[in-house]
Amino acid sequence: MFKQYFEKYQESKIISEETAQNRFYDKWFANFGIKNISLNKNDQLDANSYSVNGLSHVDTGFGMTQIIAIIIRILSIAETGLLSRLRSSYIIILEEPEANLHPRYQSMLADMICEAAETFNIQFIVETHSEYLIRKLQYLTAKKQVKPSDSVIYYFHDPNNVPKGEKQVKKIEILEDGSLSDDFGPGFFDEAANWELELIRLKNAKNRNN
Repeated sequence: MFKQYFEKYQESKIISEETAQNRFYDKWFANFGIKNISLNKNDQLDANSYSVNGLSHVDTGFGMTQIIAIIIRILSIAETGLLSRLRSSYIIILEEPEANLHPRYQSMLADMICEAAETFNIQFIVETHSEYLIRKLQYLTAKKQVKPSDSVIYYFHDPNNVPKGEKQVKKIEILEDGSLSDDFGPGFFDEAANWELELIRLKNAKNRNN
């Protein structure tokens, strides 16, 4: 699949064919800083010739490789959807797409997923631990770029530590103003804030002792 779609979009780029898939391809590879991609004879990424900003595939890391796979998967589904209008939508399941990505790129994932959903009528099921991805989705909802009905969050409590009065799986909606209909469990959004408070306490204690 990789070889088929890379060759297709590289060829269409040469002849300047203007399609939604080509615009998506160019935009999101550029946004993630991905360029100079080539493939070996086994249709796998060639570590010696695939580079991102001058770095080989080996030095770039798993995060960018995963982004490439996601973009190519979106494009393959988009083409299938254009060829067959019988289904109302297609589904892509992503497991921790934020793995090994810079926080800015994690938040950009929300932009890319929302654009793919709107442009190609693709439904995404995303398993994530990324605060940045969820916060960006809240922002896009508050900016009216995403409707509240377009997304839903299911928070999974540790099955051995479900808070009293709650179910293990909790449904959380993103409201019109970008706020959440319910709180996440402890240790998700509050983790960074808790450590920031601890640093402030340590600093204040140090100042008092000086």
